[in-house]
Amino acid sequence: MPRQHDTEIPRISAPTLADALARARARREHAHERVLRLDLDGRRVWMKQSEHHETLRKRISKGDGTAALSREAATLRELAARGIAVPEVIASTDEHLLLSDSGRTVNDMMLRPDYRVADGVAACRAAGRAVAQLHLAGLAMGRGKAKDHCWDGERIIFIDLEVPPEPFDARRNGRRGLINFVFDLHFIACRLRRDAHSEAQAFLQGYAEADRPETRAAIEAARIWARRRGWLGALALPLSFLRPPGRSPDLMATVRTLVMLAEIDATIGTTPDT
Repeated sequence: MPRQHDTEIPRISAPTLADALARARARREHAHERVLRLDLDGRRVWMKQSEHHETLRKRISKGDGTAALSREAATLRELAARGIAVPEVIASTDEHLLLSDSGRTVNDMMLRPDYRVADGVAACRAAGRAVAQLHLAGLAMGRGKAKDHCWDGERIIFIDLEVPPEPFDARRNGRRGLINFVFDLHFIACRLRRDAHSEAQAFLQGYAEADRPETRAAIEAARIWARRRGWLGALALPLSFLRPPGRSPDLMATVRTLVMLAEIDATIGTTPDT
């Protein structure tokens, strides 16, 4: 069974913020860990450490880790000032970024043994609304995957913002945000050999609730994209059966994503513009 992302993250305790930063600066423990969970005076927080790439190839492909961390801190503060739900920046240095806890990512929720579909539906509907709000603010996330959306039981919080949001374009990154999120849900479900139709439908319905020209344009762009790639679904489906059960989540997720987005108007309960 796939492991949860947050179970793989090391956890350390520190009584004060100063102690947490001192321990991180020393880098004696978990020196190569990108993210640490801290129990800070009874409060759960997260510390991101700048990446130090050991090879020239990684430095070229991933860029300067310190600059990326500084950029993320600035992006988080800017988005928070604009009313976008992002983690609170508790403290930052050149090497470390201390952030408030934001709950569980949507994919971590789905991977839990005690996962309930009703909880996933609530989180995904809220994610759709949050993405619509972001788009209406003129912004779009670079990836838009389920693991970039945290649910704290009340709201969705965007995380992993080393790459700042882009200016919103319905036919480019607006469409991509819908496609990536729906695909991610189906991919996770296929790995677990179950279905994520309810969660994906809730996400699209939550997004469509905004009912603004910008969001309607992104929905239509996703529908056109999927219908033009129907041949890909027809090719992927038989190929998926040639592989052992559970070993072709990408192919099955592709089929389910294309089918759902091609019929997106029925999914969200609207009639396409003519």
